Formats: sequence, C-alpha cells, structure tokens
Amino acid sequence: MISKKLLSIIVLGALAVNFGCSRNIPDPVSPPITDVVPETPFDLAVTIGDGTVALSWSIADPLSELIYRIYVSDSTATEYSLVRETIELSYTVGNLRNGHIYFFKVSSVNGDGFEGYKSNSVSAVPNLYGIIINNGDNFTDRRDVTLTLTAPDNTSLMQISDDSTFPGSQWESFSPSRAFHLTSGDGIKVVYCRFRDASDMRTSGHFNDTITLDTQSFIDSLRFTPAGVPLSPGAAVHFRLYVGETGGEGAVTIGDNILILILLDNGERGDALAGDGIYELDYTIDTSLDFENQIVYGDFIDPAGNTAARVQANVTMTVRRPPDAVTIYSINAPDGFFDRLQIAWSASSAPDFAQYRIYRDTSAGVDSSDFLVRTITSSGTVTTIDTGLTENTRYYYRVYVMDNTGLWTGSNEADGLTWQNLPPDPVELYPPVATPGRHDRLELSWSESNDNDFLRYELYRSYDPAVDSLDILLLISDSQRTFIDTGLAADSIYYYGVLTRDMAGNVSWSGIVSGRTNADDPPSQVTLLPVAVEPDRYQDVALEWSRSDDDDFESYRLFRWQEDIGRVDSTLIFLTTDIDITSFMDHPPFNTVEDTVNFWYILHLFDEGGNSAASDSVRVHLVDNDPPLVSGSVTPSDSSLIIAWSPSDIPDFASYRLLRDTDPDTSGALAIFVTTDQEITTYTDESTADDQIYYYWLDIYDVRNNSSLSLLGSGSW
Repeated sequence: MISKKLLSIIVLGALAVNFGCSRNIPDPVSPPITDVVPETPFDLAVTIGDGTVALSWSIADPLSELIYRIYVSDSTATEYSLVRETIELSYTVGNLRNGHIYFFKVSSVNGDGFEGYKSNSVSAVPNLYGIIINNGDNFTDRRDVTLTLTAPDNTSLMQISDDSTFPGSQWESFSPSRAFHLTSGDGIKVVYCRFRDASDMRTSGHFNDTITLDTQSFIDSLRFTPAGVPLSPGAAVHFRLYVGETGGEGAVTIGDNILILILLDNGERGDALAGDGIYELDYTIDTSLDFENQIVYGDFIDPAGNTAARVQANVTMTVRRPPDAVTIYSINAPDGFFDRLQIAWSASSAPDFAQYRIYRDTSAGVDSSDFLVRTITSSGTVTTIDTGLTENTRYYYRVYVMDNTGLWTGSNEADGLTWQNLPPDPVELYPPVATPGRHDRLELSWSESNDNDFLRYELYRSYDPAVDSLDILLLISDSQRTFIDTGLAADSIYYYGVLTRDMAGNVSWSGIVSGRTNADDPPSQVTLLPVAVEPDRYQDVALEWSRSDDDDFESYRLFRWQEDIGRVDSTLIFLTTDIDITSFMDHPPFNTVEDTVNFWYILHLFDEGGNSAASDSVRVHLVDNDPPLVSGSVTPSDSSLIIAWSPSDIPDFASYRLLRDTDPDTSGALAIFVTTDQEITTYTDESTADDQIYYYWLDIYDVRNNSSLSLLGSGSW
C-alpha cells in the first residue's frame, strides 16, 4: 500500500501544475465503469482573505487514501482549471485578485489514478482585510488603544480578541474604528480580528497587529569621566547613561540648562555598542564655558513616550576658564598733580569675577611680582588713581583679572609720565582790618590756594616790612583762611605775609601787607540807677545799671561807702567781667546807734587797656522802725490758758517773747516762751493754778534788737 504522503509527492511531481502558469492541463482520467468510483467530496466550505480563499470539504470515508484536486473558475461555472492537488481535506488558494468572484470544485483521485466526480461548486470573493493599532505605532504607554479595521464594503460583522482562538468574543457589527483595552502588564500585545460579509462568508484564519505596551521608564545611573577634578575648556568628557531600554532619547543637562547634550545608542560619537541600552557621548568642552560645582542631570524618554525620573551623577562638574584679559586704554597725569597717574581699562565680563589687581613698575615687563598698587573687587570699577609717585617719572602698569577660582589673566602693558612739580601760586593776602572799638587786634584774610598738591598755609607777623619765616608764626592750617591777631599794642603798625607750602616742600609768598590797630579810648560812662528802700527793708539793697557797649570791655566794679564815714573809706563790694550782668543785691551793714543810715554807691567801668569811666554816685537811705504792736487774747480751758496773737509782718523780724505775771504791772513779768518762727501765733500755758488770774504780754524784736511790748490780755481757769 502506497502511503498517502508518498502518493501525493509522486502525483504532484508528475503534474507540475501551478495556478497562474497555464490553464491547459491534461484531461483527467474518467471514472471507470466497472470499478468503484472515487468518492465525491461534499460540504465544500470557503473562507476568504486578502487575495486568498480557504477551502475545506468532507468525504464519506475519512480513512480513504485519496488525492484531492482543486479546480477554480473566474468567469463561468462551466470552465474550471486545476489549481493544486493535496492529500488534506482543506487548501488555501492564493494569488487571487481582491474583489473578483471565483468558483471552486473539488474531486478525488484513487490509488489507480482514476478521478471521481467533481463536487458541487462554491463561490467566494477574496478581499483586502486588516487591522492596525494606534495608526501603526510600535509602542504605547496606555492600555486604551484605537483599532483601525480594513474590510470591503459588504462586510457586516467582525470579531476582535486578544487571543487567536477568540474565546468569549462575540461577533459585532463592523466598524472601521474601535477602541480596545489591552491586557495589563508591559510587553508585546497582539490584537486579533476576523470578518463576515453580508452572505455570511467568513475570512479565513485571522488578522492581527502587534504593539508594545510600555508604561514605565527607568534610568539606572549616570556617569561621566574624568570626574572629581576641575576641567578646562577643550578637554574631552565621556558621558554614559545606563538605561537598559533601546529606541529612546537620552540626554544630560549641566546645572540650570548651562549645557544640554543628546546622548546616542547608535554606535557613533563615543557610543561603544549600538542598541545596548547605554546612551553615550564624547564631548569636547566649549571654550565659552566656565562654571563651578554644577550638578549633572540625566534624562530619558522611552519609545512609548514615558519620561524616566531624572537622575544625578554622583559628583558635580566644574569647568574653570581663565577670565578674558581686559585692555588698559589710557594712563593720564591729572592736571596740576605731579604725584599721581590715572589708569583706565575695559570692564571684565567674567561671570565669576573676583577682583582686579593693578601692578606697577618703573621699567617695562610688569608682572604679578611687581608692586601691587590696588585690589578692586567691583567689576564695574574700571579706573583708579595711583598716588604717591615721583614727579616727572615714567611708570608701567598691567591689570590682572582674577575669578573666584583663583585663575587670572593679565592685560596689555601701558605706561604714563607724571608731571613736573612746580611751586604753588601765591595767595592774595588782603589788607588787615582793625576791629571796630578794639585797640588790640587786627583781622586778616586771604584767597584760597588752588594748587593740587597743596599742603598748608603759614601766617607770619613782623614789626617791619621784611616778613619771612623767621618772624612770628601766627597760624599753620590746611583750611583756615581768616585769622584775628590779638594782644597787639594800640595805635601800632604790624606787617604780615602768608606762605603757601605744597606736599613736595615748594613754597610761595603772598604780598606783604600792613595794618594799624585802633587807638585805645576810654570806655563810655554807664548809669547807676537811683535806689529807694522802704523802712525796715534795710537788709537788701538792689542795685542796677545800664549795659556797657564798649568793644574792649574788661569789668564792672561797684564801690560803697557810709555817708558819716566819708568816701575815703569806699569799699569794692562787687566785680564781674561779664558785660551782660547789670545788677547786684547788696547787704550793707546797719550797725549804727541811730535807726537811720545813708550809704553811697558808684560803678566804675574798665576796658582791657586799663582805661575806666565812673558812673554818677547814688545815695541810699535806710530806716529801722520799732516793730508795731499786735493784739491778742487769753482763753481758759480745763487746766490751762490758751494765748493767741496776731502775726507780726515786719521784714526784719527776729523773735517773739511771751511774758506772764499775776500782777498787771509788767515790771515783774517773766518770759515763759521764746520763738524765732514768725508764723507761730499761739501758746498753751499749762503751768498755771486754778482760780488765779494771769496777765500776758508779747515782746516783738527785730534784727537790730528794737522791740515793742503788746498787752495780750488776762484770764484764769
């Protein structure tokens, strides 16, 4: 018995039929009349596809070893061409034209080579079918996707699933677009579909599209070499971003977007191996970069659009670029100054500017080992004045710019010449002015020196016109231009000169001027005002006089004498050098036996030259009267007597003395109470006997011991 497989090989080799080459094939052998006719296939079924039709059929005895011949006709049902032979119960015819109707029949051939009757014909129309996920994207970061379905116009139903066996998937009305929810978990996702047309013909097999679901992106680490050391412009740096995912976009960012670099995974520009998920780049540091301790960040976006969490390299990056040199564009000697030069240069644009350092030497070839003139920490300060230089001397300069990292660059070298130092111009000394009303002084003034290295003024005085620095030095000052020369003799001539000195010791003399002091005239007389003193107010004598307007006032001197003694005994009672004091309170002695006395006063005004003028003399009459009598009362109580009196108002009060006696005659009365307090006006007498009448008197004394005795009354208890 020839096997079914071997028989198929033999027959196929003999026929060598290939659909699409020729429709003229040998006529098949007719079924024998006397032998058993091979079974006729039945239940032909077709499914359609893109340029294909899948056929399947049945036979009565599945164990029969038969070869099956597939015939096709694309015009009428009476003209069929052999397509292929197979030993299977199904076959897919390909290379068909989509949208064109085809008719198919199947017959069987037995082992003797005899062909049976052809089956009933079936028809089918192949067509273009397909499915696309998210417009053909290879990746998505979302489980919800959009399916685009392609099928002919007569397609009525479709079936969609994430499993090629379509478990649980229902047929649904065809739609060219449909949302679909992918299964969970990142990875390759496949969506399957199949179709049925209006005549209930299904597509053969299934159609599918794939997409990779990628919802996460990670960066393992970021490194660069060399690391941990300051780098310089022009140096090579290699960046390496470890991701483990290909097809994405890697980048490094330095600091706050100082530099952004795209890394590669294509085997180029420093990438060691294409497609290994390590994104790399060889980079040469640009000459414009200059930064310190900046963080290096790594970023990655995968093909699905997921952005990985930013990472940082484990060390910062530093690029140190020396600052650009500035240019000295002028060195000038300021007008009028011999000891200085002004240097000006262009401003530094270094972002990490620290300072300018200006160096100087008296010969060319200045560098940082020469004299440091000045350090300036403001980049906007681009000029300085170098002082303390020697006159008529050439100096050479260089300005260094230093940044915060200690890198520095020197400017061009430039030189300048100081001015020759000339003596200062003389000032003008104005004629002295005698102070009005003063005989001992002269007022001087002079013009200001405009010399740029001015040091000071020196004012000299002489008694003859030949004034020089050996004469009397009155003033040394770097600013004062007025002076009052005092202590001079009256009505005398004096000579003056001003010497102007500069910092180099050069001098110039003003013109010599002279002035005469005023004559010393006696002061004008002041007026001592009349004084009237009331009786008993002889202790205080208030004296007043007019104010002097003398310019060389020296003092007021007040004298007093007692009329009955005579002026020869006049006494100085007050002296003041304050011109504004014009009053004095005198307490003259009143020690005469009589109760009246006269004093005389005179005021002498002295000036600083010793001249004086006396006022008119003023007579003051003083009177001391006896104290006036007072009234009183005596009031009894349980075991005492209360004595009261009206107060005495005399200005020269001395004391009260209370007298008592049992006899109305005062000759035997005794003092029982004494007080110097003028305000006390009562007394309680407790040293009395009952039913005894007592008499009381009050003796009032003034300071000169004059007194008066007043009867206050009598009483008993």
